[in-house]
Amino acid sequence: MLANIQAYLIVVQEGSLHRAAKRLNLSQSALSRQMQKLEHELGGPLLERMTTGIRPTAAGRALVSKMAAVISNYETALVEVRRNIRGTTDQLRVGYLNSAARDYLYPALAKFRKEFPAAKLRLLDLSPGEMLKGLREGELDLAMTHVGAEILSVDFYVRRITKLPGVAALSEDHPLSGRAELKLADLKGSVFVKSPESDMPGHNQRLERYCRKFGGFKPRFIGRPQSLAEGLNLVANDDAVAILPQISKNLSPPGVNIIPLTDKDIGWELVLVWKRRPLDRSLRALLDAFSKASKG
Repeated sequence: MLANIQAYLIVVQEGSLHRAAKRLNLSQSALSRQMQKLEHELGGPLLERMTTGIRPTAAGRALVSKMAAVISNYETALVEVRRNIRGTTDQLRVGYLNSAARDYLYPALAKFRKEFPAAKLRLLDLSPGEMLKGLREGELDLAMTHVGAEILSVDFYVRRITKLPGVAALSEDHPLSGRAELKLADLKGSVFVKSPESDMPGHNQRLERYCRKFGGFKPRFIGRPQSLAEGLNLVANDDAVAILPQISKNLSPPGVNIIPLTDKDIGWELVLVWKRRPLDRSLRALLDAFSKASKG
């Protein structure tokens, strides 16, 4: 029953069986059967179907009220048990973007290590998708990523570090490559690099919104690179265009020019993300170190 209750809480958060099934990596029919089984076990309806989606019944709201904290404590306990089994209770596991390490991670670590010189840190260079998976499975204590806060705040605590302006990555041979800056509308007719959803959740949808809103066109995509490096190689060799956060220039290979976009609302939030559980002393200190580093 516990797994069904966990799934039910996600259904209520999403307000849609379709979105909840996608988040849980289930088919919608399998999730529907889970909900029916839970309703049978508890003895009554928990969801109301509407034209705009679904919402909890009075009994469903009571279930959410009673069980949300129980599930959170249960997941926290499992994380702690796993860490004890691995013997890593005094180690912080931090996922990060390599492109953001120099400007944002390393200054915070320098401040943290002054206060906690004996602290053990395990730093993991991961994609946003890998960080999201690691957080959900209890394999990470903290992640620094630019996946949208609107996606993450459903399940995690999120703290903004900064807003990252958008840039266009173009090959040196692209007709617009000599420009000092660009508008997204200038790139109409270009072919854009498509990111795998598992690696960059929501990136392609964000790019489509930006192209429609600021460029007045629907983007055409090419490829499914498995990493930022592969994507930039597509830019260099196949004359494709990538729209990325400004920090990506730190990893730009030869043959690729990074050009700022003047559309002010195109950008990504660089955020810290951690599980909804009480903070231990070392994690609190690391979060404080990020705040101090960003101020000075």
